[in-house]
Amino acid sequence: MAAFRLKAQVATEKQEHLCLMQWVALQPKIRDYLIHIANEYDGGAIGGFQRKRLGVKKGVSDLLLALPTKTYHGLWIELKRKEGGRVTEEQQDWVNKMNAVGYLAVVCRGYEAAVKVICDYLKT
Repeated sequence: MAAFRLKAQVATEKQEHLCLMQWVALQPKIRDYLIHIANEYDGGAIGGFQRKRLGVKKGVSDLLLALPTKTYHGLWIELKRKEGGRVTEEQQDWVNKMNAVGYLAVVCRGYEAAVKVICDYLKT
């Protein structure tokens, strides 16, 4: 009889995001400056059309740390789960655009990676 092999659970992107925001809440230097860009939407064509008219753009990163350093205007983070989850062409384009105009923009796989990026960013 074959043995069962349990597949390790991988946190969802939403769970990673919640973990990151719990950490941020404990960081007085940044907690008022890290904001979520609510680009997620599952509401159909009409709602999508209205959101586009209101300025929502495909590919904009999940998070913005609106705190400049000596080196950068701010930090954009596209947060993905540790395993799985793909970066869309629009998301990569946004990261490239933001890097080109003086922001640091990155894709992080998991909240631990995002914490490291934020800590390193604050040293710049």
